[in-house]
Amino acid sequence: MARLLLVAMAAGGIFTGFQGLKAQDDIGWSDEELSSAVEGAIASLSGSSAHGSPLDGPDTPEDFDGACGIKVRQEIVEQGSGDAPQFGVSAEVPGEATADHARYAVSADGASAWFCMDVTRAHTGWAETVAPGGLGESSKVRLPEFTHQVTSRAGEC
Repeated sequence: MARLLLVAMAAGGIFTGFQGLKAQDDIGWSDEELSSAVEGAIASLSGSSAHGSPLDGPDTPEDFDGACGIKVRQEIVEQGSGDAPQFGVSAEVPGEATADHARYAVSADGASAWFCMDVTRAHTGWAETVAPGGLGESSKVRLPEFTHQVTSRAGEC
């Protein structure tokens, strides 16, 4: 009876240990997961377009530290494989951004790999729309349209 109890306790300990290893894997990114997610984010973001506000012109600087940085982080997380955590990604601008270009130093909790992601924005035209509730020609609004090109390389910026 004592042997049966010891065998059952050993089996329970082994099972609990493997569950702990699985949980540990789920809370951190691997280098492969981060690399794959960065590649997916590049494919998704490169060539994407966005509209500025009616007050923006073609030379209005991109908000690389704000909205664009959030979009980069979110896209990397979304492109992570099924085992990758849904948090822990960092995409910071390590230096000065210009009006139309920034570099992001990309890393993730648990991964030792770093990536340097280049994001360039180009003014590609104008989109016309109508202001809500407006009628006629006076309600037409022109919005600048921008296209993003994204590349990356392994390593820090």
